[in-house]
Amino acid sequence: MFDAIARDAHPPLFYVLMRGWLGLFGPSIFAARMFGVVGGVVGVGLTWGLLRELVRQQGPSPSEDGTTQPQVLARKLFPLVGTLLVALDPLHVQLSQEARPYTLGVSLSLISAILLCKVIRQPIRFSNWMGCVVSVALLSWTHYYCLWTVAALLMVLLVEGLIQLRQPEFHTSGQRLLGGLALTIAALQLVWFPWYGTFEFQQARAHRQLWMPPLTSEQIFTALGKALTSGQDPAFRADDLWWAPIAWGSIGLLSIWRGGRYGRLLGLLAVFPILSTWAYSANVRNILGVRYLVFAQVFCLLATLWLIAGIHRRALRASAIALLIAWTSCWMWSSYVQRIRQAEVPGLTAAIAHIDGQAADALVVVSSPFVYTMTLPVVGERDTWRLQYRGNHRDNILSGPALQLTDYQSTGRLLSAHPPEVWTLDETGQFRSESRVRLPLGYELIEEHDFPDRLRRPIHFWVRHYQWRGGETQE
Repeated sequence: MFDAIARDAHPPLFYVLMRGWLGLFGPSIFAARMFGVVGGVVGVGLTWGLLRELVRQQGPSPSEDGTTQPQVLARKLFPLVGTLLVALDPLHVQLSQEARPYTLGVSLSLISAILLCKVIRQPIRFSNWMGCVVSVALLSWTHYYCLWTVAALLMVLLVEGLIQLRQPEFHTSGQRLLGGLALTIAALQLVWFPWYGTFEFQQARAHRQLWMPPLTSEQIFTALGKALTSGQDPAFRADDLWWAPIAWGSIGLLSIWRGGRYGRLLGLLAVFPILSTWAYSANVRNILGVRYLVFAQVFCLLATLWLIAGIHRRALRASAIALLIAWTSCWMWSSYVQRIRQAEVPGLTAAIAHIDGQAADALVVVSSPFVYTMTLPVVGERDTWRLQYRGNHRDNILSGPALQLTDYQSTGRLLSAHPPEVWTLDETGQFRSESRVRLPLGYELIEEHDFPDRLRRPIHFWVRHYQWRGGETQE
């Protein structure tokens, strides 16, 4: 299992948990997707827990230094409103439907934030530190983008420790926070020691084999704009989303500046991962993608609510909360409508239906592991559907999901027998390139049909029908 994980591009925690989950509930697509759904629901519940912890520790009125704190009315509604916002957030809902580690990372980020609040409030309690270290370590093993969130959590500890160290009445607490920070960093290094070699291998392979275009302002606008509006679904042109970085940065910086101790926590968790991703993407390798922003986007939502909760005038505060809920609900409805439209004319399903209608029993060869995996929910396990793969399936990151030799070796033997007709399912656009089946010499193309797919990325599925006309076989 760990050999297969090493050939992927992520840390091992999600795959270990998924294997146990599928062992418990069976290896079905429904069970795999339910893991993400459960993670999303747990994340919504943990949002309530985090906001309850923040409100419980924060006073009901502005502090002496002028920083913003939740008002009495907001203290009662704050956790419920925040929970509702995350439950309606299009990006969170969309990623909850995928068998990927995103909702697990969000849940662990929220758990880590809750335990960090407890550590800041009571740095003398060993149980708080142990829970915080364990949750942060698990978070770092969930997704490599979560490392930016881990760094933000450690930065919160550093800032709070330095602030308390400068105040005579909290000098001892500041020393404990800084000492605990040092021990936490040491513990993370121990946890990462057995995986670091694999991490270096994955990073080097990704740099070598998975080319990404340079970071552009349009990509920044699009990624942040989608995260703040429609999630992964397209809603605006990049030129219309120039406001997204300004809004995100303003929310985070205002929360850090005027939000008090826990506003700083929410603001750093919202802003620092984004800035780190930008810096890495601009100077090392472009890794900016909307789904990877979810670990910071949740805290951006909560930081927005935290600032609104500090508004003194009740009517203005209630109006701002209503507008924020309406904004999120509007985009949730837009995302729902978009998904319905995608379901009405999906290119892949239409392509499969075309093949079934024309040649239900003919040999069908799929051009890549990614496309083959996408067909499985529709076609299931069929002897007539085969996968063609070229290259070293153990080394090439572009091979997609982990493969067994039996998954594609039989395809060559079937084609060498020269069946009278062959259908192929090819695609263009998955990685800004084309994936096309190569048949032996002697096959003539009879017809081809294009099935554009209304996915988040522009993909075209091509159904091609070939007949054997004779000739030499290409080795």
